[in-house]
Amino acid sequence: MLRLLSQKIPAMVIAFITGAVLPLAFAPYAVRPLAFVAPAMLFLLWYLGPARRIYLTGLMFQLGFFAAGVHWVYYSIHLFGHAVAPLAAAVTVLFVVGLALITSLGGLVYARLAPRQHMLLAALVFTAVWALMEWVRNGLFGGFPWLAIGYSQIDSWFSGYAPVVGVYGVGVALVLVCVMVVTAVLGEGTRQRVMAGGVAVVLVLAALVLDRVDWGEDKPDSLRVRMVQGNIEQAQKFGRDALRKTLSLYETLSRRGTGPQPDVIVWPETAIPTRFSRVEKALAPFVAEMEARDTVVLSGGFLRRSKTEVYNAFRELTGTQQTYLKSHLVPFGEFIPLRKTLNFLAQYIEIPMSDLSSGPPDQPPLAVKGERFGISICYEDVFGDEMRVQLPDATVLVNVSNDTWFGDSAAPHQHQEIAAMRAREFSRPLVRVTNTGISSFISARGEVLDSIAQFRQGTLDRDVTPRTGLTPYMVVGNYPVIVLFAVILAYAAWRRRRQGAAAAEQTHA
Repeated sequence: MLRLLSQKIPAMVIAFITGAVLPLAFAPYAVRPLAFVAPAMLFLLWYLGPARRIYLTGLMFQLGFFAAGVHWVYYSIHLFGHAVAPLAAAVTVLFVVGLALITSLGGLVYARLAPRQHMLLAALVFTAVWALMEWVRNGLFGGFPWLAIGYSQIDSWFSGYAPVVGVYGVGVALVLVCVMVVTAVLGEGTRQRVMAGGVAVVLVLAALVLDRVDWGEDKPDSLRVRMVQGNIEQAQKFGRDALRKTLSLYETLSRRGTGPQPDVIVWPETAIPTRFSRVEKALAPFVAEMEARDTVVLSGGFLRRSKTEVYNAFRELTGTQQTYLKSHLVPFGEFIPLRKTLNFLAQYIEIPMSDLSSGPPDQPPLAVKGERFGISICYEDVFGDEMRVQLPDATVLVNVSNDTWFGDSAAPHQHQEIAAMRAREFSRPLVRVTNTGISSFISARGEVLDSIAQFRQGTLDRDVTPRTGLTPYMVVGNYPVIVLFAVILAYAAWRRRRQGAAAAEQTHA
């Protein structure tokens, strides 16, 4: 059927459309079945198509995927970075094309190692290549693991794999089921089809079982947490005359919550849009009031340690002023990668506080009200393997962000989905507070329990129950996925070499 279709519609077009449709499987659209259809379609295009077109087919798939999935980069650069539209469009195109060129290199690996007449092994190689490319995105040039396919399953049975092998393990299970179902239907010989069908069934049953496992344990006492969403426009946030109004707004909102006085109040990333030292006197009366009420106030802001060291930080305004320093910075947003080569872009894109220092990667959780708060700032929650350093000590996770940069796009919804996966991986409740939304309380199962919608100003109170316990992912991180794709690719390479040697011997004979 696919061959007949490709005769009327070129495979490149099918690949591009398939890639462009895949982001619909993620928030805010959440058409989850598309996450199964898209990998299966790409696998068929690779397996049934000519080897010489595999790379180009993969490239078109990735171009469609990133163009549809992360086009919101344009808004960050143009609307909030104040770059002229042509420059913002050019940077966005370069970003999308660069990601596509890198990730489509997996097609070359597949073309080299996947056998043409052994669909079961080809399916395994395809899964390994998919996992390899997502892992490469996790680390290359500072990392951009956004829209890893496992995130699309945060509310499905497959999220049960998350506490065991993380989001990349969820992705492996999902893709493997896809290609095994295809092999069970179209594979060569009864044995291959039965084996493929068996693997698919086992993976689905394992997901059902793991989804019911609780890897943590609730502590007896809860904390009353109040999140504050100021909803301050990015264009006003760093204005010279805005600071006093901003502080007054957050103080007022912090006092306005419903119900009993909270144990903890959380302000978002850069709620204080300057150095903490500049506002200590102005905040002193409010801090004294909160300390008298025995309430801890936590806020994002900036910390200067020297003329050359300025950090994006999260600090306890009350008490001992414990501080967490952001360690994984955003390329172009908080630092310029390959500065000597790309520094010329900085004069055309105006991003406040875009030359920051990186904090140490092994910071402990903050001690708050007898509990341990594992902190991540904005983009850091995309890197679950890095967040592991605060576990299992952390009993509550807190992510503060400023998703204002993304405007009214899919990105804030995608980011909330990512945060929910971190809660699921570590079996910890997560408090996520952002400047313009979406601020949310997320359960240890990755369920959004309550939230403040985008572009709304307000507060939200909720009892949060800290949790203890150890998930397998806390211990092993992404290593099982890395070992899996390395073993599959190594076996495929060995098998190809052995077949090549056997063919050579027959020729000489």
